[in-house]
Amino acid sequence: MKLKNLILAILAVVLMSNDIKAQDESTFSIKALLRSRAEYVNGYKILPTENSTPGVFVAQRTRLTMNYNNKVMTVKLSMQDVGAWGNDDLINGTGMWGNSTIFAPQVYEAWAEYKMNPDMSLRIGRQELAYGNQRLLCARGWSHYGMTYDAAVFKFNKSGLTLDFGLTLNNQTELTKAVEYPANQMKTMAFLYVTKKINDQLKVSLINVASGYQETNTTNTIQVKNTVGPNIDFDNKTLSAHAEAYFQMGKTVTGQDVSANFFGLEAGYKIGKIKLSAGVDYMSGQDQTVADEYQAFDLLYGARFKFYGMLNHYVTAGSTKNGGLMNPFMKIKFMPNKQNTVTVDYHMFQLAQDVADANGDNYDKALGSELNITYNRVLAKGVSVKLGYSMGMPSETLEIFKSVGAGNATTPQWGWVMFTFKPSLLTVKK
Repeated sequence: MKLKNLILAILAVVLMSNDIKAQDESTFSIKALLRSRAEYVNGYKILPTENSTPGVFVAQRTRLTMNYNNKVMTVKLSMQDVGAWGNDDLINGTGMWGNSTIFAPQVYEAWAEYKMNPDMSLRIGRQELAYGNQRLLCARGWSHYGMTYDAAVFKFNKSGLTLDFGLTLNNQTELTKAVEYPANQMKTMAFLYVTKKINDQLKVSLINVASGYQETNTTNTIQVKNTVGPNIDFDNKTLSAHAEAYFQMGKTVTGQDVSANFFGLEAGYKIGKIKLSAGVDYMSGQDQTVADEYQAFDLLYGARFKFYGMLNHYVTAGSTKNGGLMNPFMKIKFMPNKQNTVTVDYHMFQLAQDVADANGDNYDKALGSELNITYNRVLAKGVSVKLGYSMGMPSETLEIFKSVGAGNATTPQWGWVMFTFKPSLLTVKK
């Protein structure tokens, strides 16, 4: 069904329902999100050389979201179209009007939530999963596509205690018997997130994520990796602190034992309209003397861009040849008023473990540094513009890891400007 027909059908149902006496008060709304981002790319994810030619493009997310809510249920349907400007192939000499190979829109979210009572509910369907600081589970809002999961999530919220327990099970089609599933795609996941607000300044939480991958050439062998750990957050509006630690255990998709860990610390101090903060992230790497277990920490489905530099050079354990990552960082956030925010952050990346070259000699642990500057301005209600610039200073080790050769990289740079519009198109209450 095309998006236009879908919207008209829903509107017809809503308008007709106004003539029927409602058993419960309900609300139906339609909202849109249009986001266009122009980018100059010369070192995003990769390292440029003198032979590199920068890329310049504009990409856009167009999203339409419908929400229905009453005393017993909430329903959300979100459709979106994502693509670069000019990616259509139905063209002639005077213009372009479509793409013959892409069916748009795509379903981004489609879930229903049953409210068992004021404290408990069950949400079923395609939905975003974002918890805590999104270190392990993230909606990845920076990506135009975003990230959603087909899941069932039980929710409990009472007296400052929040608990979410979720399950997923993925297949490529409806099945009549067990079949193989791609080993690089998550087959199943179970997670538990519990958070307790101690007071207005202190909050503690625990997250556990068990992710299963089906072993290659099998139809029923699922290897499960479990990640568990606490978070502590303190904020009295002047001083803030965050601490988190995770331990990973279980099996890799090939059946190897896993023993990896992560910790992160950050402290902040607010002086008037300026907030200064500093911290460090540590992801364990593979000890070269250990062969019987996998020790490189897996970031799972969490945010990369937010924590490890906006140039996205560190996204998987393989980004550092399984050497882990040490990420000391500093941030300055300037908020002169509610409409304007400037953020500057600086990272100094290092390997957490020694990594040897083909001759058995260890690489220098220094990976380089990165500077990120962003500016956000709210132009009006539902309208904002955001600009960013990132520059990297890679070491010879990172040059080798990124396959450009020691001394061959030029300065990685990336600049962008993004306009976001969030109009509320319709609200119907009865």
